[in-house]
Amino acid sequence: MTVEGFKELEEKIHTNELDCVFVSKYSVPNLPFYPMGKDELMLVTPKNHPLSEKVAVSLSDINNENFVLSSDGLNYETGEIFELNNLTPRTRYRLNEDFATLKMVEQGFGITILPKLLLHNTSFDVCVRSFTEHYSRVLGVAYSKNAEPMLATSKFIDVVKSWSKEHLN
Repeated sequence: MTVEGFKELEEKIHTNELDCVFVSKYSVPNLPFYPMGKDELMLVTPKNHPLSEKVAVSLSDINNENFVLSSDGLNYETGEIFELNNLTPRTRYRLNEDFATLKMVEQGFGITILPKLLLHNTSFDVCVRSFTEHYSRVLGVAYSKNAEPMLATSKFIDVVKSWSKEHLN
């Protein structure tokens, strides 16, 4: 989802077109948010890339690599990782779709950082590695702070809370 897409979801929450959304905490900082669990951020390289030989990669290892920027750009967790470590990725390509990003990496155009859930059972022929620093994003449910949620939404959020406590912690 692009930055505009998250803004659109947030706007729909504010205008009561949506009752709640499943998102990353970082993408909706102005909404109440119930965290459900973490999703590790992973390095994705072409199969024949030198970093694919490592079991885990440090962020400093990717400092001078060609980077394919995915749909969230540097506005969310990936950008925060670079900012906290005072690194600027050498962005060669910027795409608005995560699967197109994976295809570019598969074809050798560079490396990228994507969430583990997105990469689960991927059909792309790429190498996925953890970072030694273990970066992650927090996923959960965001909802409106302006209006009392409808009873069905409140019950749904209660079910999400109960389910996540039982299955994710």
